[in-house]
Amino acid sequence: MSNEALPDPETRSKTSLQVSETDDADLEFMVPEPPFENISRLRLLTFIALMATSQIIAQALLAQSLVPAPYTAKSFGVEDDQGQISWMTAAYSLSVGTFILISGRVGDLLGYKKVYIASYLSLALWSLLAGLSKYSGSIEFFDICRALQGLSVSAAVPNALGLMGHYLPAGKLRNLAFGFFGAVAPLGFVLGGLMSSVLAQFATWPWAFYVTAIVSVGKTAVSILVIPENVVTVHKNLTAHHFDLYGAATGISGLSGWHLWLPLPGSSALLHTRSCRNSTPPLSSRSPALPSAGPASGSGSTTRSDSLTTSSASAP
Repeated sequence: MSNEALPDPETRSKTSLQVSETDDADLEFMVPEPPFENISRLRLLTFIALMATSQIIAQALLAQSLVPAPYTAKSFGVEDDQGQISWMTAAYSLSVGTFILISGRVGDLLGYKKVYIASYLSLALWSLLAGLSKYSGSIEFFDICRALQGLSVSAAVPNALGLMGHYLPAGKLRNLAFGFFGAVAPLGFVLGGLMSSVLAQFATWPWAFYVTAIVSVGKTAVSILVIPENVVTVHKNLTAHHFDLYGAATGISGLSGWHLWLPLPGSSALLHTRSCRNSTPPLSSRSPALPSAGPASGSGSTTRSDSLTTSSASAP
């Protein structure tokens, strides 16, 4: 008979494994703590509301530079350059759309809570630097900060959905949680545009980014306390082949690389396109000239204007 000590039942329950039902059948994951059956109602509702705020923040950041764009552009001296103004918002939305699938996969493998918390720490940093970029006078640095804000949000949104989808059991509660998550998106855009505009007019536009940094730090602290532990956290058997590096590379290049073929704001190609568009004669100048409205020489002749008037008068 073996003399090995039996494992502690409490320790064994905390490290018990559940096999993934996804394509990663060779991976094993730890059981969430606390289990859904044991979580308090207050913590559960706070958890769902916390995940929904990820959608609110994502949409608010989109409006953060879109609505008060005249104030931001004026501080950088590019108020007459529409290309530079458009990149203040496009840099954010482009990075969100490019990396959202990849960030979700990273959460699948490393743990949703870890990636979620890291995303808001990153968002706090780049929001702070985006506000401070005003004093650098470089709109390129501001655009980089906006792009990295988008990268942070691209990690927060899919992992928020992953946390709810894997922790909440299938049924009415999960359906309501996902419905609430989608319903708050318009609210986020409105709040973001309203807040950033008010701060830009009555204070300075960087304060919208400072507030975002403060909210992100607070959200990180609450997330550490509220989000259950070990929601799809890989316990063992994780190797590099579980992440599709080639798919990630082709996805990034396909979604963002094509912008390299477009003329950059202020480039000669864009200016040439604009000049051609502006030099196109208006429709009235390209229309055939009408005959003079005055009396024509020669007996019995009438002008085109007179004939049109006669025709319209005789029409039923």
